[in-house]
Amino acid sequence: MITDKNIATAVNIYLKSYELVLNQFQDPTFAVQTATAVTMILMKEENSQTMQQNNPLLVLSTLLQNAKAENKKPDVKPDKKKPDQAADQKDGETHD
Repeated sequence: MITDKNIATAVNIYLKSYELVLNQFQDPTFAVQTATAVTMILMKEENSQTMQQNNPLLVLSTLLQNAKAENKKPDVKPDKKKPDQAADQKDGETHD
């Protein structure tokens, strides 16, 4: 749901982004494109965070997915030497 607060936030983000880019590059077309993209990205992130805060099941699901990802161990295969190399190195000498 779009509220007056959301609209004011989006306008402020857009204006600040536009002004910053215009001052840096002196290109109004580029400033419009950049400000639009920045506004869309930041508002999408804000909406996503708001939805997560209001939906405990979504928060729990995210926590479980993060925990599952942390518990996965990478597949690491031990270095296996060829039998003839292992036998050669038993006597303490290195053979090149």
